Amino acid sequence: MRSCTHAFLESAIETIPGQRLGTPLLGAGHGGLGSVLSVDAMLGAIRTFTEEAPEQKLVVRFAVLEAAHARLVEHAADKHGVPRL
Repeated sequence: MRSCTHAFLESAIETIPGQRLGTPLLGAGHGGLGSVLSVDAMLGAIRTFTEEAPEQKLVVRFAVLEAAHARLVEHAADKHGVPRL
């Protein structure tokens, strides 16, 4: 999940620098990694990416279908030190 998110960010920055990005909460559905592990991995990858390329200004929005998943994204952002809007 981390490497997938990191690759998505690299590709997005190359094609649409400075734009807002959107992504679903990957792996959170039935039979997936699970929402807690998924969001933790994805936010960890975002944090790592921004540390490696601090000149890149990213705005990443997560598309979630449940309020509980939105709260998980917020919690993981705080845990990883990723600013929220």
